[in-house]
Parts: sequence; C-alpha cells; structure tokens
Amino acid sequence: MKATLLTLLIVGILSSQPMMMMHGKPDPAVMERIETLKMWKLTEALDLSEEQAAKFFPAIKDMNKSQKDIQQRQMELFGELKDAIDSGDADSTEILGILDELMSLKTQGCKSETDFLAKMRTILTPEQQAKYVIFEVEFRKKMMQLLRDFRKGKKRGEMMDNPWEQP
Repeated sequence: MKATLLTLLIVGILSSQPMMMMHGKPDPAVMERIETLKMWKLTEALDLSEEQAAKFFPAIKDMNKSQKDIQQRQMELFGELKDAIDSGDADSTEILGILDELMSLKTQGCKSETDFLAKMRTILTPEQQAKYVIFEVEFRKKMMQLLRDFRKGKKRGEMMDNPWEQP
C-alpha cells in the first residue's frame, strides 16, 4: 500500500509539471519534491533516530550543495572549452587552463564526497552506512525507471511495475 501511494506521489510530481526541464535545466520545484521524497525514504530505510537525522541530513545537504556548485562550474567550463575550440583561435595555454580547472574540480568533488563519507561514519552504525550505500544506488535506479516510464507516456494506471515494491 505504501509503495503504491509512493509511486502515485512520484507520478503526480512528474505529471504536475508540464515540462520537467526549464531552459535545459531540471525544474527546481520538481527537484525539491524529489529530494524531500528521498529524505523521507532514506529516514525509513536507515531507521534513523532523531539525533542521527539531525546530524545526517545537514551533512547530506552540505555535500549536495558542494557537488551542485562543482557541477555548475564544470558546465560553465565545458561551455568555455567548446567556445574556445569552436572559435578556432584558442591557444594551447587557454585550453590547458580550462582543462586544469576541470581536473581541479574533479578532485574537489572527490574530496567533498570523501569528507561526507567520513562524517557519515561518525553518525551512522556500520549497518546503516551499508544500507545508505545500497539505498543511493537503488533510489537512482528507481527514479530513472520512473522517468523512463513517464517519458514513454505511461500514466498512473499504466505503470507496469512499482519500483518501490519489494520483490
């Protein structure tokens, strides 16, 4: 019952937005709803205490903000790199500078993730840590399946599989 309700909620989120993308970027309102859903499911999956949740969710939020900032800068640099190549008059120094900054951003992203994982170890039990890793992979797969179904035109009544139902 909970899984069916959850699927209807996700489909409602997706279908309430005529376009999930605004100017080539995900709609912030849809992304916020999905993030809220994720936190709800994560709390349930990890069986977090109030004390753990009070520490864990700010850590996730900080890591996600850092990753988002890094991704945004990477996209800017990709645009600069494309412009430099398309213009045909970019010099090697300019190109290497952009590539160096992209490598630096990759390193920052890895450090941000590593810092989060270290912080997670101080908040969660080893079993909860393992469940978190599994949750992240499964949640992404389930969301991708829902998006594929949505894009194929399946509506609420046509959903074949509920990705949140346990096999």
